[in-house]
Amino acid sequence: DDYVAAGLFMEYGLPKLVPLLASRPSKRRRLLEMAYCFCSQPYHLKFIKSMQDAQNDMATFLHCIVVLMHLEKDFSDDLLDLYLYYAMVGLGQQSASLRAAALSMLVIVAQKDESE
Repeated sequence: DDYVAAGLFMEYGLPKLVPLLASRPSKRRRLLEMAYCFCSQPYHLKFIKSMQDAQNDMATFLHCIVVLMHLEKDFSDDLLDLYLYYAMVGLGQQSASLRAAALSMLVIVAQKDESE
């Protein structure tokens, strides 16, 4: 059951995943791909909010959001709004790499709007 898998992962797996996301930036994409295996599309928003609550570092969280957006196959309106919000937050950061990553999120949104 998708609900049970997502719930168990967020309760038991996420606390172990968050420190790895912060300490191993080169492994973020693979770690987040693995996390999304436990959380089907309807639970992506809940996963992101749970990850935000567990993550203390905004820069790490924003880098993770960029990776997650690139992993998405389909966007609900709420999920797209969340990604747009964090793209705007990322554009306001001092780090040039974070601003560039946030800009890549806007490219995905523009491509999505173009395809509709």
